[in-house]
Parts: sequence; structure tokens; C-alpha cells
Amino acid sequence: MKSLFTKFVATFMLALVCNAVKAQTVEIDNLWYRIDSENNEASLMKHSYSGDIVIPSSITFSGNQYPVVSLEDECFADCYNLSSVEIPSSVISIGDRCFRNCTGITSVEIPSSVISIGDRCFMSCNITSIVIPSSVTSIGEYCFQACMNLATVENNSSVTSLGDGCFDFCYSLRTVNIPSSVTTLGTFCFSGCI
Repeated sequence: MKSLFTKFVATFMLALVCNAVKAQTVEIDNLWYRIDSENNEASLMKHSYSGDIVIPSSITFSGNQYPVVSLEDECFADCYNLSSVEIPSSVISIGDRCFRNCTGITSVEIPSSVISIGDRCFMSCNITSIVIPSSVTSIGEYCFQACMNLATVENNSSVTSLGDGCFDFCYSLRTVNIPSSVTTLGTFCFSGCI
């Protein structure tokens, strides 16, 4: 029994070491990245960012170049002093709650490379308008909830549904372009919109 336990612990420790080697955390030019060397890609991580952020399309670490393909969950969440974020065309995924409570941001340009926008991604932001590109196939639930200054949405995406509470409590919302691909509006999709 002791031998079996020792083998289990050794296997577990080896797995931890292997995963640590596959994904490394690095700071470059005041931006924090998770590098996935197995898939040869990087993602921008959560940190206390402020000011104007320009995310590069790729980073170089230890002599290797990694494209920045995603903004992780809560990447910019609660960054109240964030003014603007420039997202490169290498990004294909914007994580859950990525910009939640970014009250200093009034606009975000989503590049045409993005295919997925996470749940509550822009929740409680001060954005006034948004253009969702045709590349987007997934918009998360409560994505724009409580964006009280959001007045215009140009939705060019190919999504088939707008999730629960997608535009919940967007009091200023006046214009929404809903593509013909949308066949389902989630519960409370436009609740609280005047």
C-alpha cells in the first residue's frame, strides 16, 4: 500500500511539473501573459491595469514568439482607471467578465478575428456604442448587462441567439441591429431597457 501511495504522489508531482512547464506566467511591458508553449500561444491575464493599453499581436519570450490569442476571464475586471484598450487582430476569444466594471472605458473596438465574447464580458461598463463583427459566433449571457450608457449596438455577428439578460438594464439603449441569424432571445434579454 505504501508503494502504491508513493507512486501516486510521484505521478501527481510529475504532472504538476509538466503543467508548470507548459504554461508560464510572464510580464512584458507592464502586461501579464500566460504562455502556453505546448500550443505556441499566449493569453493576457488578469492584473490591475490602468491608463491606455495597447495589446501586441504577439510577444517574444525566451527567444520564441507567441501570438496573443485571448483575453482571459476577468482580464480587466474592476480596472476602474483603465481608459482604453486596443485589441489586436490575433485575439479570437474575449473571456468571461473581461471588462466588468471598467467604468473609465467608453468604447472598445472588437476586431474581426474574435469569435467568442464571454458571459458578463462588458457588464457595468460605460461604453456608449459597440460594433459586434461578423466573425462572432458566441455572445455570453448578461454580456452587456447594466451598461447604462450603451445607446447603439451594431450586431453583425452570426449568432443564433442573444443570451439571457444580454442587454439587461441598458437604460440608454435606443438602436440595436439584430441579424437575421438570431432565432432566440434569452430571458430578460432587453429587460429594463426604456
